[in-house]
Amino acid sequence: MLLESEDTTLWPVAADDQRVVVLALGLEATYYEVSLVNPRLEPLPLRPTFGTTRVSGDSVYWLRDHDLLRSGFGDAEPEALTRLGGESFAVGPGYFLSWEYDNAGSYNTFLQNEGAGCDRTFPATTVIGHDAALDAQYIYSANAFVTYTAQGEGVWSHELLRVDRETGASARLNTPSINFDGFVKLLGHDAENLYLSDGYTLVGIRKP
Repeated sequence: MLLESEDTTLWPVAADDQRVVVLALGLEATYYEVSLVNPRLEPLPLRPTFGTTRVSGDSVYWLRDHDLLRSGFGDAEPEALTRLGGESFAVGPGYFLSWEYDNAGSYNTFLQNEGAGCDRTFPATTVIGHDAALDAQYIYSANAFVTYTAQGEGVWSHELLRVDRETGASARLNTPSINFDGFVKLLGHDAENLYLSDGYTLVGIRKP
């Protein structure tokens, strides 16, 4: 065991060969680093808005009055990236997604690059959930749909969608292991796998 706290819930969010960065949930949400050599909670200057934070690599993103901010774990002041029209976003390596209504009233998914690159708007027919997993090449979304029989019974179906961030091309992946009876949430991912759950069962699916 590296560290234990009796009055605070510690949530690991990043790690390297020297430290673990944790989010401490107590009276207030605070980020700490824990050295692997001398494990104790050392407060970090980062103070994002709790409930809107997303972590990608060594950066933390969050919203403040619709402004999307980015900061390193050790930075005292964040960098303002852009202003979003909505309150939902997801981050990947070098880009982020946001979900907003456009001028025509359609609810679309927008992709913006942090540096050079072509921004993109995905049409409403490309369903990308707010819990999407973003890697360097693809966007993954676990979607659940319900249809009703003539007797009024709901029948659930699920799909795992993969969208190419550069071309916008989408493909439904073959996922026979998804056999949930209800909503499904994409909890996270790593270089090789996606992790999904319906709240009771956790399923790992290898990326193609």
